[in-house]
Order: sequence, then C-alpha cells, then structure tokens
Amino acid sequence: MHHHPVWALIGRLRGAEIAQRYRVAAGGEVIEAGAPKRLVAGAVDAVSPRVGDIHRAGNAFGDRTSMSIHVYGGSIGAPGRSVYPGSAGRKQCVSGYSNDVLPNIWNVSKESPIS
Repeated sequence: MHHHPVWALIGRLRGAEIAQRYRVAAGGEVIEAGAPKRLVAGAVDAVSPRVGDIHRAGNAFGDRTSMSIHVYGGSIGAPGRSVYPGSAGRKQCVSGYSNDVLPNIWNVSKESPIS
C-alpha cells in the first residue's frame, strides 16, 4: 500500500489487477475507501492527491502475468512518498530510479534520501 505525490494514470495492458483504495480516517488510521475493483485489460485507473492517492494493486491471477503501464504527472522517483506496511503505520521512502544506463535529469533521489 502506497501513495503518489503526483497524479497517475494506470492502464491495464494484459491480464487483470485488483485495486483497493484507502483513505486516512479522522484518527489517523488508514482504512479502505470503498470496495476493491477488478480492472481488466483496457481499463484505466487514476490516482492523485485530489481524488485519492493511497492505494494497493496486485495481480488478479496466481498463474499468469498481468501488465500495466503507468503515466505520472511529474517525477515519481525523487519526491518523498509514503508506504503503509500494514499495522506498522506510515513509513517515508524515496522510490528512486532503477535505470542507470540512460540519463535521467530528474534523478535527485540519490542526493536527497528520506530517512
């Protein structure tokens, strides 16, 4: 479970995913925001700080690969983000970038880690 500091469109290319949204309740706990959705090939989901950005998505199948493409409205690898590891609360992280071959002009994640 994680949040996005920028808007994102997630399109399913193959297979299906189960997507569950969450929200922060008045007491600070993270709770489900509606029922899980099954998103099949061709479906597009949107997350953002404005419409809700805490979510979890997973492959709907145990025996085959599902594939999606993610389009972000800004750098997703450098800003601080949050993950929600179950009952452990909220943990800050920086996603970083995994491509060390091509230059990435937004890659400041190595210079500004969040602890």
